[in-house]
Order: sequence, then C-alpha cells, then structure tokens
Amino acid sequence: MPRVIFVALLLLLAAAASVQAASVQHAKGAKTQPEVIFYSASWCGICRRARNYFNSHQIPFTEYDVEKTREGMDAFRRYRARGVPLIFVDGQRMDGFSVARFRQLYRPVQ
Repeated sequence: MPRVIFVALLLLLAAAASVQAASVQHAKGAKTQPEVIFYSASWCGICRRARNYFNSHQIPFTEYDVEKTREGMDAFRRYRARGVPLIFVDGQRMDGFSVARFRQLYRPVQ
C-alpha cells in the first residue's frame, strides 16, 4: 500500500512539473514587443518628442531621468552617453531620436 501511494505521488509531481514547464515556455514565447529603455531629462525637447511618439503609438517603454534617478545617472555614465535622449530597443543603442531609425529597430512580433 505505501508503495502505491509513493508511485501516485511521483506521478502527481511529474504531471505538475510538466504543466509548470509548459507555462514557463508559453510565458517566454509570449513576448510580442521589443523592450524600449529610454534615458531622458525633463528639459529635453527631443526627449519630449520621443515620449509623445511612444505614447501616441502605444509603445511601452521604461524611462529613467538622467538627472533625477540613480538608475538614469548610473546608466548615463556606464554607457558614456554624451547627451539625451539615449534609447535602447532590445539592447540596440540609439543616441538621439529619429522616427525612421526607431522604426528600423522596433519590430513587434505579429
């Protein structure tokens, strides 16, 4: 009897692990939009233009102010940036902002 319970528990654990692995795989494959990281400053007109473009095109992005946030200041130094905006699209760097260049980098999965 204990052996039957032990085997049943093993089968139950194996089934649960299989379902969890499938869920993780589905979550990994669920990415449909490139990651956009945006380093900016409050006074920057080009940053405002980029932000407006992202918002009007419903492009999700993470923004760090290089003067007001620790993350922004550290990244600005680490990447040896010379100005803002500094934008990364799935790790590809773009200094400044150009709609044409951004469209080349930003390719959502359909």
